[in-house]
Amino acid sequence: MRYRFILLLVVAAASVTDAVAASPGTDSEAVKGVVNDWVRVWESKDMALLSRIMAHDPDIVLFGTDPEEHFVGWDSLRAYVGKLFPAMQDAKLTVKDQVIKVYQGSRVASFTELVSWDYAYNGKPVHQDCRFSGVLEKRHGHWVFVQFHNSVPAGS
Repeated sequence: MRYRFILLLVVAAASVTDAVAASPGTDSEAVKGVVNDWVRVWESKDMALLSRIMAHDPDIVLFGTDPEEHFVGWDSLRAYVGKLFPAMQDAKLTVKDQVIKVYQGSRVASFTELVSWDYAYNGKPVHQDCRFSGVLEKRHGHWVFVQFHNSVPAGS
């Protein structure tokens, strides 16, 4: 009887270990999905999707590539993107070298990637290569951006 109890404990411990080990992979895939949703936001001009993947904090700080693209709070980003979408057409974003890192405890994650933007702005074709990085936080079971930064490499 004692050996059955020990065997039961070993099996139970292994099951818990497997569940804990599976969590980071699941979180990594969820974070990857949200980061990839960023591409869908721009390609489809989907403000509702942007709203779902962004923290609505009044004090988040976000950076785009241009000097005026320094946003403090969700409201400032939403207002800017709302004005930008009508001027953009046919956006196609190509992502490469994406790295996702979920940190211990699985509540915070970071990412880096290279993004090539191709679109028309007021009818004129634009190509821009950017570096995109940021931080996501798991809130109420969902991953949201709490910080991001876009930059254009020197000489681009």
